[in-house]
Amino acid sequence: MAVILQVRGGLPVASLPPAGSFSTTFAGSEAPISESGVWQTADGSNFSTWTATPPFKSSGVAFGGSNASAVQDSVAFLKPSVGILPTQTVTVVCFVGGTFSAVEMEVHLRSTWNATQIFSYELDFVPGSLVVGAAKWIGNNGSFFSLPYTGGTTGAIGTVVSGDVFDCKVFDLLPGTSIRLQVFKNTVLVGQWDDSLVISGSAPYASGSIGIGGDNGGAQTQNFGWDSLSVVSS
Repeated sequence: MAVILQVRGGLPVASLPPAGSFSTTFAGSEAPISESGVWQTADGSNFSTWTATPPFKSSGVAFGGSNASAVQDSVAFLKPSVGILPTQTVTVVCFVGGTFSAVEMEVHLRSTWNATQIFSYELDFVPGSLVVGAAKWIGNNGSFFSLPYTGGTTGAIGTVVSGDVFDCKVFDLLPGTSIRLQVFKNTVLVGQWDDSLVISGSAPYASGSIGIGGDNGGAQTQNFGWDSLSVVSS
C-alpha cells in the first residue's frame, strides 16, 4: 500500500500508514530523515552511544550519514507507532551515482532500541565488495554477531546499478525458537541466514520495527543509497 503524501512547506512528506504497510520514495531533502515524524533517528537525544550522523535524504534518495568509526553506523527506524508486524518484507530500490568504494547501506528488521542500545537484524549491502551479509546487533555499540550463510548461499550480489531491487525478508521457522532472513536481488535468492539460541547464543528477536542505515565509506556517501522503500508485514 502506498503511503499517503501531504504537502507541507512546499514539499511532499510521508504520513503514517496503516499498521503492517509503509512505502516512501524519499521525496524532498531532510537531514536527518524524518518524513513528518515517521522515522526515529540518532539525533543526539536518542541512542546516545551511537554518535554517527543520522541517515538523510536528498533529491529522492536516502543515504547513510557520516560516522566516527567502523562500528558507528548511522541508523533510522520507523517509529513503533507505525505498527510493523513480525513477518517482514522490505523492498528497496538502489540508487548508484558514482564510485562508492567502501560505502555500505543497510536494511534493519525486527528492531528495538532504547537511549543507548539497539537490538536488530542488520542486512548489510556492500556493493564495493559485491556482497550482502547479516548481523545480529545485540545492544551496546559495537556488539554484534555475524550470522553464517545457509541454504548454499554466499551473499554474492554482483555489480549493483541504479534500479536494482532487493527484497529483504524475516520470518519464523519455529516461533520463539528460530527465524530465517533472506535477501533477493531482482527476485533471485542471494543470501540466507538463520538465527536461534544455538546459533548466536541468544534467543531470536520476535518482533520490532523496520530500519535503514549506512556506513559512509569516506566521502562517497551520496553515491550509493535507497531510491525507494516499501514494507509489507503480517
